[in-house]
Amino acid sequence: MPKVLPAIFSYEDMKSKWNQDNPDEPYTRRKDLETGLYALDKWVLRVDDEQNAIATVGWKEHGSHTVVGGMLASKKGREIGGNNRALQDAREPQLNQSKPLVAAFGHRDGDNARWISNAKKNGWVFSQDEEFKQVQSALPEAVISDWNSAYPNGNWAIRTIRGKDEFAKCVYSDDVFSEWWSVVKAKPNSGKKISDSQWLMLKEKILDDELPVDRKKYVKYSSLADINKRMVLYYLKLGFARPRRRPEAYNGILEEMLRSSNERYDIEDGN
Repeated sequence: MPKVLPAIFSYEDMKSKWNQDNPDEPYTRRKDLETGLYALDKWVLRVDDEQNAIATVGWKEHGSHTVVGGMLASKKGREIGGNNRALQDAREPQLNQSKPLVAAFGHRDGDNARWISNAKKNGWVFSQDEEFKQVQSALPEAVISDWNSAYPNGNWAIRTIRGKDEFAKCVYSDDVFSEWWSVVKAKPNSGKKISDSQWLMLKEKILDDELPVDRKKYVKYSSLADINKRMVLYYLKLGFARPRRRPEAYNGILEEMLRSSNERYDIEDGN
């Protein structure tokens, strides 16, 4: 099961482990990002079952704010998915809780517009947004000026530290469940393949009340009626025993966790 290592790495140590574990995909960072505004000095690493690095992200604390970024996933890491959520969930508690975060958004080889759109959903406020005048007051004018000069296209943003409940609602483009917990249900026999690791992660996140995140439509597992809980466990076990029936089992889980399928959610659901 992929996990984020508890250690905090320096830039050089992170790069050394990454290159050792991924000799065909060495970690690269533009020279202008290794100094100045984006010189990040603390990093966390996500590893696979063999303890090989598959994704990383960094940060650096300044006097008035913390700069975050440097996200990169290996080919294997992209296949596994879920790197953004796992890394940011591990990084957030390490950050100074009293300082705003600053980041620039420039996807290496993907859809940057979609990345920025997701960032806005996750609480980032960009320089062209109406709310920016309000959040920029948390930073000195000199810092605002430096970032405007470095990113004249406006692809930099500010946000505050997130709480656990806010994290659960975040949307990431590489989230292995971002499509599954949508309003439209997956169709049985649609050809969608759900891997063993995805099904295991699904089970853990359901039982830990992390999924589903749409609490207006679904009830968290701990608040389900006993009969609904038993059915969710039945479908999870079915998915482990018969991988081909996972889309069907997934649909069954959704049905059991619907608010309309639970009589006592209004009394026991603490949301």
